[in-house]
Amino acid sequence: MMFETFEGGVFDDALETGRRGGAVSFDSQGIRLDAGDGSQSWLVSWEVVEITQGGARGTMLFFKDRESGVLIFTDEKGAQSAGELASGPGYEHLWDAVRSHTSSRRFTVVAGWSALLVVLGLMFFGGTYYAESGLSLVLDNVPTSVDKALGEQAAGSLAEIGQPIEDEAVRQLCMDIFEVVKAQAPQEEGFEYKLAVLENEMPNAFAMPGGQMVILTGLLKTLQSPEEVAGVLAHELAHVYRRHSVKRLVQTVGLVTVGQLVLGDIGGAAAAIANMAGFAMLQHYSREAEEDADLRGAELLHQAGIEPEALAQAFTRLQEHMELEASAEATTDTPDKEQGDTESAGERPALPDPKDDSESASEEEDTTELAEKLEGWLSSHPDLDVRMATVRAHAATLGAIRTPYTFDVDWSVVERLRADNKTEKEE
Repeated sequence: MMFETFEGGVFDDALETGRRGGAVSFDSQGIRLDAGDGSQSWLVSWEVVEITQGGARGTMLFFKDRESGVLIFTDEKGAQSAGELASGPGYEHLWDAVRSHTSSRRFTVVAGWSALLVVLGLMFFGGTYYAESGLSLVLDNVPTSVDKALGEQAAGSLAEIGQPIEDEAVRQLCMDIFEVVKAQAPQEEGFEYKLAVLENEMPNAFAMPGGQMVILTGLLKTLQSPEEVAGVLAHELAHVYRRHSVKRLVQTVGLVTVGQLVLGDIGGAAAAIANMAGFAMLQHYSREAEEDADLRGAELLHQAGIEPEALAQAFTRLQEHMELEASAEATTDTPDKEQGDTESAGERPALPDPKDDSESASEEEDTTELAEKLEGWLSSHPDLDVRMATVRAHAATLGAIRTPYTFDVDWSVVERLRADNKTEKEE
């Protein structure tokens, strides 16, 4: 008897590569996978199979042998119907999870496209305020798996920005501070809050969709206390769980791409991000998003027992840094510059690790591109005086902290990091 086959594959630790493609079929015994060349075959019987559905589009069927761990998969249309028919009476319950997933996905699709129609109506007939409400409705229907996928894509830029810090004491200090703030953030499904500490002299921190956060050593050296570091991290955490990057994307890309996002497909969005400077695009928040992150960050601090004033103080440090940087550039911008000095007033100082003269042109271009990616806590955080006042005003509405939290960390490791950097510059 011939059975309908579906393109698919198998994951098996016994294989040298761990994976093999082939043809999936169903019969009364179970799910079969026959290798394309006919050299191997696998059978997962109905008695031991666990059936689930997932994948990027949510349509991939997975058939796992609970005893051996072998996993057969296919996303071919019609596979579910063929499998249900072949399994026969007594095994209907095996498909319960798949039916539930399919129903939920259909609801999401209908809700998502309905939201798009609402957006169109609001944009054309309701004005800017109502268009914003419509976009928020769409965002509510974009699954958080999109955040994670976009964050993983953007993470490819981290190697350009800096290497993980080698000083374990500094890294651990940052992790200890991060854990205190992270414990207050909403534990949304699909988000995984993580922190990386990278070596780079720019005073910056940023967050990627899905939960990956980064703080650069340049910012650590600019801040003056663990509470200020906590303030920065609380602000970035708010960007993640308030989904500001994804909202920015929804506002920027076309409606077709928005529809793909609602379905959990980031293919069109990935292309759009690439066309809009990728990483930099995801980090360019509106003033409204920055204010929202300030207020939510202040609340996270307050919940953790840390005075929200710490975030305002972090802004103060950044303002002082920018003033010192501007003063230094003005001092060096004189008619008597030595030949070969290409830095002019208003430009960023060169990044660390200057190369020899033969590479100067290409390195200057690379530095400019990297500086654009890392503007975060400098150019994308304007009006610091206003933002400090806003944070302080909001903090006053939160009331007194009942149980203040005191960090049990050794801040001297940051002082040492700052001193080491000063010594290197003098040499």
